[in-house]
Amino acid sequence: MRTILWAAALLAAGVIVACNGTAATLPQPAATQATDAVTPTAATKVTPTAAAKAVRALTQAAKAATATSPAPTAVATAEATQAATKASTAKAAGAIPTKEITVQPTAAAPVECVLTPADQLGPYYIEGSPFRSRIAPEGSKGTPLVITGTVYLTGCNGGLGGAVLDVWQADAAGEYDLTDGFNYRGRVSADESGRFSFETVVPAPYNPRPAHIHVRVSHPDAETLVTQLYFEFGGAANPRLVLKLSDVEGKKAGTFDFVLKPAT
Repeated sequence: MRTILWAAALLAAGVIVACNGTAATLPQPAATQATDAVTPTAATKVTPTAAAKAVRALTQAAKAATATSPAPTAVATAEATQAATKASTAKAAGAIPTKEITVQPTAAAPVECVLTPADQLGPYYIEGSPFRSRIAPEGSKGTPLVITGTVYLTGCNGGLGGAVLDVWQADAAGEYDLTDGFNYRGRVSADESGRFSFETVVPAPYNPRPAHIHVRVSHPDAETLVTQLYFEFGGAANPRLVLKLSDVEGKKAGTFDFVLKPAT
């Protein structure tokens, strides 16, 4: 098709190519000869005027071919522009990729699985507190606090279902209840997936201790962990035991996961 177009263009310009590869011109009308002021010979070169006519003929042929082809869509144009930009960038860097590389999204990072540090038991632990989801008595003074989390074994391959959390703390005035009423004390049982939740109030600090909540976590398949949870607004014996809080529906809320050693 391209050869036909060139031939048509050269014929329109009055030029032919001889078998020996030399260019020759066809005899032109007298008016054209007078205008171009060229005397045709057997082996004359293509004149600028003839070349211009050939270019115009090729342009018209290209326009006609383009008119019969479907116009590129906006998506195709955008893709072409993007591809050209990528190729230009790659060329500037010294390498042009032969194909586009698709990067697969990485998997979500696993839960941080580090043994929870132990902390002192303290002098105010009392055994036998009742199972309940609310540690502070109903109507207690202080800022309401909800603590949730999961109990794991080393490796964190699923929660440790049935783990028991024994919780005790000071009240909003920094005092422990030492009566048999078990105020600000209680045991919480984790569900089959190791998840737990309980409600209390934010304890006050007392000299010389910062605000904290005592937790004793036990399970038949794990070593019992005795530790404490601290808060961002006070000091902490171990930064890894700090419970970060957020505001949720007028309450403070925090999440903390416990990781225990397997029983030996």
